[in-house]
Amino acid sequence: MPPKKTLDQKKKDWSAIFAWVEWAVDDEGEDLYKCSVCTKGVWSDYRRFSGNMQKSLFDQHADDKHHRESLLQAEGKAQMKAYWGGIIASAQAKKQQEEAKMVAEKSQQFKALLWLVQNEVAMAKYPSFIELIDELVSREHSHTSAKSGWEMARSCSAVCRKRWTDKIREAPMHCLILDSTNDGDNWVAILCRFVDSRGRTETAFWDIVPMVDQKADTFVGIVAELYKSDQIDEKRCVAIASDGCTTMKRFAEDLSALFGGGTFWCHCLSHRLDLALSRDAWTKSNFCKMIEAGLRSAYLLFNR
Repeated sequence: MPPKKTLDQKKKDWSAIFAWVEWAVDDEGEDLYKCSVCTKGVWSDYRRFSGNMQKSLFDQHADDKHHRESLLQAEGKAQMKAYWGGIIASAQAKKQQEEAKMVAEKSQQFKALLWLVQNEVAMAKYPSFIELIDELVSREHSHTSAKSGWEMARSCSAVCRKRWTDKIREAPMHCLILDSTNDGDNWVAILCRFVDSRGRTETAFWDIVPMVDQKADTFVGIVAELYKSDQIDEKRCVAIASDGCTTMKRFAEDLSALFGGGTFWCHCLSHRLDLALSRDAWTKSNFCKMIEAGLRSAYLLFNR
C-alpha cells in the first residue's frame, strides 16, 4: 500500500495537473484553494484545503460545464490582451522611431536657434521661433553670418509673409480680422482666415501696419494698398471681424463698404498684440524700426 501523501505533496502534484487552481493561506495559517477562472459557484471563493481531499473532487470540477466555459473565456481574454499588447507595443516603438527621426531632422534647426541666441535675439519671447526659421534654413546650412539676429528675423518675416500671401491669393474667399494693439502705440494687426487647397481652415498673420492718425480713410487706404501690392482680389473678402472698440468698428465698417463684405464684432479677439514700447519709440527709434519685421513674424507667439 503506497504511503499517504502530505498536503504539500498533494498541492504540488495537483497544481501540475490543474493549472487553474489558485492557492492561498488564511490568517490562521490554513491552506486555501479556489478556481482562478470561475466567477460564480463555490469554486469562485477560497475554501480550506484538508488532508482527506481526493483528486476526484478536482477532476469533477474540471469537467464542469461552467468551468469549461470560463476556461474558454479566460483563453480568449489572454489572446486579446496579447494581440492588443502587441499593437500598443508596436505603436510605441513607431512613436519612438518618429521622435528620434524628428530630433535628427531638427538638429540643424536647433543649431540655427542657438545661433540666433548668440546674436542677442530675445529668445525668451519666442519659444517657437524655430517654426519660423525653418522656412529659410536647410539641413546643410552652416548657420554662420556676419549679420545680426534681427536681420535673420527680417528675412524670416519676408519668407513667412510670402508663404501666407500665396495661400490667401489662392483661396476662393477669406475673412479679414482686424486687431488693434495698445491704444498708445496705434498699430493694427491684419489677420486673414481662409480655407486652403486641402480644405483646412487657417488663420494667417498678414501684416501689422502703423496708424499715423485715427482716420478711417487712412486705414482703408493702407489695406487697399496691401491688397494691390500682394495682388489679392479684394472681392474675395466676404467678411470683416474686429473687436468692439469704436475705432476698430469704424475701420471695419468702412472696409466693408469698400469690399462689399459683412462685418461682425468680437468682445476680445483671440489674437491680441501687446507692444511694450511707446509711440515715440516706434516713430523715432531706428532699433524699433529694425525689430518691426521680427514682430511681424513672431506675432502669433504674443497671443493671450
